[in-house]
Amino acid sequence: MSIGGPCSIQGCKRIHMYNSTVCYKHKGQKPSPKETDLSSGEDLWWTEDDESQRCDDTPETAVCEFDTYDGICWHCKNMVYPDIHLIHLINNRRKGHGLLESFQTIEGEDLDPELVEALDRILEPLEERDITSHPNLPPEDRVKALREMDDREHILSELEAIFPDWKERERSQFDLDPDGFGLGGLIHRLYNDINCFNQEEWGPGWAEEWGLEKPDPLSSTLGIKSGSRRYHSSGGYLNPIAHFIALIYVLGCLNWIANHSPDHWDAEDGEFIVIIMMVPVPLIYALFSYDITE
Repeated sequence: MSIGGPCSIQGCKRIHMYNSTVCYKHKGQKPSPKETDLSSGEDLWWTEDDESQRCDDTPETAVCEFDTYDGICWHCKNMVYPDIHLIHLINNRRKGHGLLESFQTIEGEDLDPELVEALDRILEPLEERDITSHPNLPPEDRVKALREMDDREHILSELEAIFPDWKERERSQFDLDPDGFGLGGLIHRLYNDINCFNQEEWGPGWAEEWGLEKPDPLSSTLGIKSGSRRYHSSGGYLNPIAHFIALIYVLGCLNWIANHSPDHWDAEDGEFIVIIMMVPVPLIYALFSYDITE
């Protein structure tokens, strides 16, 4: 199937998903005879002139920004290309501290700084390699090429060379057995998930398998980032004008305080007024978010 073809739902100008005839919004739907018979000029509810291509199709003017949890760009509202999605999934998860974090939070182990440093030193070149590899391949073929870059043996052999006594160490973070429950098992599972990646099947279940949590709407609207591209809430996507309006509001508050604060205000009064003034800021961001699932 060619890349960039239109969705087969009558009147929809979105780009179809890979190995599918429909876009992400019409996933699971098939064009009915009634839809097929509609005149091409009829204005249907899902059609918009600016939704026919991804931001990444015009990188000189914009790029897709998205949350790896759902892989949907919050500008053009399309699923990002699968190779871009996979690269971000891999590089967000394949980090030293990220791989070791569960041993600290769940098992209560103090992370060994030498192990963290060694992992980062081994993994950082792989990130650069993935980003720059096979740039001219079609996205689906590039996904296949990324799947073939199975580094688990390389990573584990490098760690074994640095820590030849890993079997004698009693902490799970030093367990390099790929069939075990330590670091080796996590690395093995990571590459199993890479090999199983299929964007058509992507959903909350796969997001959970990759260790992703549904982003908190408040955190997202306040501009908190996750991963290597700017993120949004999974339920609502932020209009960038919210930053401008919030800035104008905050500057207005500061100007009011500078011109109206009486001399008898003490520090506690001033702090209380500032807190009250900041309450509308998250509301401004919430007001300028919009749902892309409708």
